[in-house]
Amino acid sequence: MDIFDIIICPYCGYKLSKKRKKSSLVCHNCQKEFVLENNIIHITTQNYYYGEIPREEMQRTIGKIEMGYKWREVVSSLNNEFLEFYAKDFRRSNWRYLLPFEGKGRIALDYGCGWGAIGYGLQLSGFKVIYMDLTYERIKFVSLRDKQENIKGNIYIVGGDNKIPLADNSIDLIVMSGVLEWIPVTQKGDPYLIQLNALKNCYKILKKGGVFVLGIENRYAYRYFLGAPDDHSRLPYSSIMPRYIANIYSKLVKREEYRTYIYGYRALKDLFKKAGFKQVVINWVYPDFRKPMIVINLNNRECLNYYLNLLQTKEIKKYIRNQFLKITNKLDILKYIVYSYLLFAYK
Repeated sequence: MDIFDIIICPYCGYKLSKKRKKSSLVCHNCQKEFVLENNIIHITTQNYYYGEIPREEMQRTIGKIEMGYKWREVVSSLNNEFLEFYAKDFRRSNWRYLLPFEGKGRIALDYGCGWGAIGYGLQLSGFKVIYMDLTYERIKFVSLRDKQENIKGNIYIVGGDNKIPLADNSIDLIVMSGVLEWIPVTQKGDPYLIQLNALKNCYKILKKGGVFVLGIENRYAYRYFLGAPDDHSRLPYSSIMPRYIANIYSKLVKREEYRTYIYGYRALKDLFKKAGFKQVVINWVYPDFRKPMIVINLNNRECLNYYLNLLQTKEIKKYIRNQFLKITNKLDILKYIVYSYLLFAYK
């Protein structure tokens, strides 16, 4: 099956067809057309940019790769320690070894793919990957990277702000890493309902037996109670406040609404069950979901204790932190205060 066969019109749900002698896909039901740039499909009409570097610098980066410079060297030339990891470290998808199936012959959706390191790791396991991001420059970077690596058969979608342009029951694996909380930022309405709707749409496109993997911060992480700024609003204590107070706080300080909702252990499970998922497993991930070196089921207290004992250090602050985590694990409350979660939801 051609992976293009599962691409549908996000407006009416009909299959899209390649238009002859024109770089576009067309819906013969509602007559909508979507620009097709090589394997890049432009679904959104927004000129949206979100990135770790300014847009102009990102465009120069893409230009260098188009000129023939090796993508790894171009990324390194940015002298950005975070991007060295974020764009190049394929261990970001280490959790793939915990999936109940192998990748060969299966399709994965990297929803909000960023610079594509997670999807690249999935490719190493045999998956065909559909990369989707609202930022065109990110999608362009990933497509150029795959071209240099001679990786074929993937699809790249500029979109994700509304309905997903993929057929029901067509995807084996969906991954959202640090994305769910940002979805309400580009849409109007109740952030919770927007997130719930996005998850329902994901549930629809998953095949039976498919898996949804989510990486997200914990709303009630102990570090937030100690004054660490929220990872999204950058406002101290905002995540642990009632939503309406956090909204007032954000409007007063930043002149914008508080819309980047994250969740605690129980609320996160409840959110996924409301979206239709029957089995939801939430894991502790160390050091965090962005770099999942250790992944442990938060209900396996014995295994958690074993790994906590391995985190030996002579630094006073880290020693106190580790002792605190051990105590909370014995009290069976570690699951509620860890920094971030890696969630597996099964259809």
